[in-house]
Amino acid sequence: MTPDLTHLALGSLDRLLALFGMLASLPNHPALAAWASGVQGDIADEIVRRTDEIALTLGEHPPARIESSPPDRVRLEALATGELIVLHDVFADAALTPGDEVCAWIVRMNRRIVEALDRHEAAQDRRPPEESVATMLDNARAAAMDAEWHRERQEQRPPSDLSGIPPWSGS
Repeated sequence: MTPDLTHLALGSLDRLLALFGMLASLPNHPALAAWASGVQGDIADEIVRRTDEIALTLGEHPPARIESSPPDRVRLEALATGELIVLHDVFADAALTPGDEVCAWIVRMNRRIVEALDRHEAAQDRRPPEESVATMLDNARAAAMDAEWHRERQEQRPPSDLSGIPPWSGS
């Protein structure tokens, strides 16, 4: 979810729109780009809403807009842990100017990223530990040795002696 945008000036919204536009165009991280695109859409919607408000205040009619269905939103929690860490670092650097409303907004967004990272970590702690590659190799070797032992026992067994069984007479 996007932090509240209503208190930001239009110039600040434009700066955020440009920032998330860059993130939305990352080619190698489709989930991150889709998430950033959703935030960019929220910012653009706020700019349109404000522009329409200004037009109405001036007695003008806002331009007709074609309603489109919003794209499927990617939740922050759906991003990979590495992507969340990079986002956190990017936003931590961007929030270095105290007193700037864009920086204050980015700090709020960064808190949400930290919360998502905490949820990732908690989910990781609940997962059973994965078997190490060495343990898997040891188990595979043991299974192969066991199968070979059973095969050798089958080869050493003498054929069944059925000579002691009386023949059945059909008469």
